[in-house]
Amino acid sequence: GAQRSAFSTFPVLYKSGANKGGKKNKLKQPKHQPPPEEEEEDDDVAPQEFDVTPWKSAMANVVKKCDEMFGQYILASKSSQGQLGGLMVQTAAGKVPITEMGWSIKKQGAGNMYEVTTPGKEEADEAMASIKKDYPDLQISQTKAHLLVTFETVTGEYKEEIVQKTKGRKEKFRVQVRDVRQKALKSMAKAGLSKAEEKAIEKQIQTLHDQCIKKIDQIYTDKTKQIRSM
Repeated sequence: GAQRSAFSTFPVLYKSGANKGGKKNKLKQPKHQPPPEEEEEDDDVAPQEFDVTPWKSAMANVVKKCDEMFGQYILASKSSQGQLGGLMVQTAAGKVPITEMGWSIKKQGAGNMYEVTTPGKEEADEAMASIKKDYPDLQISQTKAHLLVTFETVTGEYKEEIVQKTKGRKEKFRVQVRDVRQKALKSMAKAGLSKAEEKAIEKQIQTLHDQCIKKIDQIYTDKTKQIRSM
């Protein structure tokens, strides 16, 4: 008969694609599992865990102080009469020009000295403290209820001295804004935010910083121009 294969004596357990019952042998294939999706960093993430408002207010406060300080330099570059009219005194209702307090003000001699007579020593003490705080470079003295204020004689050289002072003050205000930024970033680092959130917050803080620095530079430019033009 037909020649048998050397392997024909072994029982056939499985034939290609079939089992004993004639059914196809279904081999379990490993299910394809897609790789885990990587988290995309979103620059527009608006996290709720960290509030930049206090830091925004702190930077804005530096700009406000800068504007007030430079306003004093503007005042100092005016004539003695102009300086007197711009001199502010702190009251319960806010700051009021000393010329509107209803006090007696008399010029002493031909110079730039003025005597201010207040209703009493207590009022003079309060006015003195307020003026010394807001105008540290102003020459002022007190005798009981009387204040003696002396203004500088304004010359071109004196105006340039004021401009140099404003330049130095500008740099100090810029440093203060940078300090607020650094403190804000340190506080953010302790808030336990995700990398995407930190990136978004850092961007907000940097934007606030840049805006305030720009405002300070603009205040300096505008005020020094006014000083030189007076």
